[in-house]
Amino acid sequence: MKRTIFLAISIMCLFANDVFLSAQNQAIKYETSFEKAKVRALTENKPIAILLTVEIPAAFKNAPAVLDNSMVVEKYNSNFVNYKVAKEDTLHSNPIIREFKIYRFPSFLFLDSKGGLIFTDVALMSLYQALVGMADKALAESKEVSLIDYDTVYKEGIRDADFLKKYILKRLKAGITDNAELIEKYVNKLKVEDFDNYNQILFVLKAGPVLNGRAYKLAYSNQQLIDSLFRVEPPADRKAINNGIITNSMNKAIQNKNFQLASSVASFVYGTWSKNPKEGYRNQQLQLIKYYRGVSDTLKYLRSASNYYDSYYMQVSLDSIQRREEMNLENNLKTAMQNATVKMVNSTSFTRSFTVGRPQNSVSAIELNNAAWSLYQFAGNKRDYLFKAMSWVRRSIVFEPLPAFYDTYAHILYKLHFYEEAVYAEKTAIEQAETKMENTKNLRLELDKMKKRTL
Repeated sequence: MKRTIFLAISIMCLFANDVFLSAQNQAIKYETSFEKAKVRALTENKPIAILLTVEIPAAFKNAPAVLDNSMVVEKYNSNFVNYKVAKEDTLHSNPIIREFKIYRFPSFLFLDSKGGLIFTDVALMSLYQALVGMADKALAESKEVSLIDYDTVYKEGIRDADFLKKYILKRLKAGITDNAELIEKYVNKLKVEDFDNYNQILFVLKAGPVLNGRAYKLAYSNQQLIDSLFRVEPPADRKAINNGIITNSMNKAIQNKNFQLASSVASFVYGTWSKNPKEGYRNQQLQLIKYYRGVSDTLKYLRSASNYYDSYYMQVSLDSIQRREEMNLENNLKTAMQNATVKMVNSTSFTRSFTVGRPQNSVSAIELNNAAWSLYQFAGNKRDYLFKAMSWVRRSIVFEPLPAFYDTYAHILYKLHFYEEAVYAEKTAIEQAETKMENTKNLRLELDKMKKRTL
């Protein structure tokens, strides 16, 4: 069972004159399997709406049942083939999560009748307008050419610039950011003077070109337009461009075991933090740790990860870490405010405003737990590193005593042959989970293995 956990930062959306409408015994009708949903969608020529749920925290158990809202029920039952699966149901959810790269929960995933991705988005369960708006967007886009058809044409060998541009735009619209290979093929059809066009450069950068590749070099050949682009484009778009370049470049570096490219990515990341060199250096180190882990360079990973987490989490005070989190929270608030928009719902104008509250769980605690679990995986029987991982997760528990942290702690103790202590820690994980009304099935399976010494 994987103990790496993800942080969910809630963004509250507030609507003026928001009225909740009851459904009067109506409900969305769901297919019993993803396969049945796909067959029915193709037969009836309807798009698919997949809801990936997550176990609701106890504090929100009594939240309004937005999915029972009459407008939501009518919209989804009339226009979609619906399927719902819980993230915890790993047998059925994991294939969907992996294929469509879902990392936020709960989420809606919309596919056209052929199974082509339309888009994914967070399911805001407090706002029926948001669910209706997502449905309207998916319906409109489901009438366009399917991504499946674009994939087929590409596989048949069509490579002209016009098709490649439409193909990339279709993928970007669906939220697919891995377009580095396609953008290289696209720029091979262009002339150098084509990069005197602002929109051309913007398009190439949004596709996420690999650092030092032909597409990246041609886009940056006109520094005047590059400077203009990073002044004019909204902060969220500039951040998305940089993240696309970073992610695609590091993925290629790992795939090809290209340390030189990984170093270039790390340097690029440092440069994006020009106003905060300390954070730039910290994130630069993180990129190299990611590379060592990706290529399974155990020795370098253990050394670099140990130095990093000791320096930034173990050798600084809890107050310093808390201040760092507060600063990140302020940055999240600024980003959310910059993304605030005015939209229309049922011909009624409303303003979407964002309030970023304190994260439900400490970012630092989660990062330390995840790092401890990774060290546990890589360390083998190297006791020095296992003890180090133990110290990290113990500090994460000081931040916040979550069940997952005690679970990580128990596994490390078990590997160090502290069997009784491991059992006690796993029992604590179960107790914590029960208090939070979380599912304890997997924790109990792990506890049973620990008791039998079969882990």
